[in-house]
Amino acid sequence: MTYFTEWNGTLLAGNFSRASSSDIKIWGEQNLTTVDLPYGTAVAFNPAGGVMQFASVSNVFAGVVVRDIYPNAAPNGEITEIAKIGIGDGIRVQKVPGQTFTRGARALIQCGGVDAGKFTATASATTVDVGYIVDKVGGGTNGVIEVTLKTSQVAGA
Repeated sequence: MTYFTEWNGTLLAGNFSRASSSDIKIWGEQNLTTVDLPYGTAVAFNPAGGVMQFASVSNVFAGVVVRDIYPNAAPNGEITEIAKIGIGDGIRVQKVPGQTFTRGARALIQCGGVDAGKFTATASATTVDVGYIVDKVGGGTNGVIEVTLKTSQVAGA
């Protein structure tokens, strides 16, 4: 179950802010790994089946872990909800600690390490760009931003 609105304005990882039945895609994938998958993190397709944490830039983006019936994360060995968003949709995701985001800036996925699957503002050899941009920056200290799918190109970018 996902919640589309938080009345106090807090951004919760793995929740939607805007959704369109024609664009947003949510499906169940099994977490066949030995780790829980935190809500609001990007995951990759697991060659063994289901989804897994990003381990390298060569992994293929599957989607974002959506808030479900479990308290804080999708447990290993269980089915978890995975979402891909379209233009105009918004989903709340976890950010790498210490990163500063601005609305309209790229949101890149950190591949591997302690922040695997979290979003970063800093491009590097360990990040991938799946076309998400920042739509909203949370006012609290919970480390969550809202992203949407990039809709336009800027010359030279």
